[in-house]
This record gives sequence, structure tokens and C-alpha cells, in this order.
Amino acid sequence: VPCVLSLYQVFFSITAGLFELRIDWVQAVAVLDAYQNALLEKAKFASEIVGRGLLFGFQGSLWLCFASHSTDSMCGAYLVFVGIMFACVSY
Repeated sequence: VPCVLSLYQVFFSITAGLFELRIDWVQAVAVLDAYQNALLEKAKFASEIVGRGLLFGFQGSLWLCFASHSTDSMCGAYLVFVGIMFACVSY
């Protein structure tokens, strides 16, 4: 289970980070550009601020559910906080 959880965290981190990069940086790398275009088509919520907030909140909840150290708890709480801030900014 820890390996699968780690893969999920890496996958969601790359996905969330991809939408925070400058668009010309993403377009310069063909794989990232194709992945972002697929996300825009299949997971449109990730392109909106509320959707990214939900994504950050989900990542934080994963960290919190499986936290074994205080650093895991702090990271999870921080991601949940960032998710809440993204949701607040959109309104």
C-alpha cells in the first residue's frame, strides 16, 4: 500500500504542478504539453482554480490519512490549507 500511495502522490503532484507552470515552459516539452492537453479535455476541473483547490485538498487528505511522522502531518495540513485558499480565492 505505501508504494501505491507514493505513486498516487507523485502523479497528483506532477498534475497539480503542471497547471502552475508558465504555459510556454509546458509547451516546450512535448510530453508535458500532451499530458496537459489531455487533462484539459478529460479533467477540465483541473484548469479552474476551484478544481485545483480540490486537487490540493485531496492530496493533503492522502498525506493526512497515511501520516506516520509529524512532517507528513504538516505537509498534509499545508496542502489542505492551500486547497482551502484556492477555493476562497475563486469566490
